Amino acid sequence: EAGLNTIYPFWGHDQVFALLFTDKSKIDFFKDDLTSKLFQKIQKKAGLILENSALFLDLEKKNYETAKIIEVSQKILSSLDTKNILDFILESLQKIIQFDAASIFLLDESGKILLNTSSLGYENSIGDKLHLKVGEGACGWVVQTKQVDVLDDVRGAEHYCELRPQTHSQISIPLIFEDKVLGVICVESNQIAY
Repeated sequence: EAGLNTIYPFWGHDQVFALLFTDKSKIDFFKDDLTSKLFQKIQKKAGLILENSALFLDLEKKNYETAKIIEVSQKILSSLDTKNILDFILESLQKIIQFDAASIFLLDESGKILLNTSSLGYENSIGDKLHLKVGEGACGWVVQTKQVDVLDDVRGAEHYCELRPQTHSQISIPLIFEDKVLGVICVESNQIAY
């Protein structure tokens, strides 16, 4: 920006953590030697404080996510109702990721059909009625490949089954136990490459 001709770095523990852009000529206290030295001391401390604050916020976020994972684990251990467990998993996941729609599909006994067992964010419960064949849509593809499938833009995807016209990106994750796919978690966003 015009007029900003001086950069002051604020160092963290081992790298620059923040920058202050200013016009040194318009700030009188930089002209005073004693005040300038005091600012340099503040600059060193402020960088460490800013970095520590960011680390603390990141740690708080990770603690929240860990608490949610523990909560999900406790729910699973305390309940034998599959639908309740899966609904709880999606509700907990939404607090962490903030998706627009999501489904959990489980394979039926034949291992050829994915049954939507739990869903959030679909109008008129369309997601609850959805069944996919293995190989059909991104979820069916994930069952075959046992790999996570990330669609940054569903409009150009070969293996995508549209449930919501608002969806622009999707991730499908296989649920694997002892090398066997049990189902798929599918998370959708209205944003491209979310």
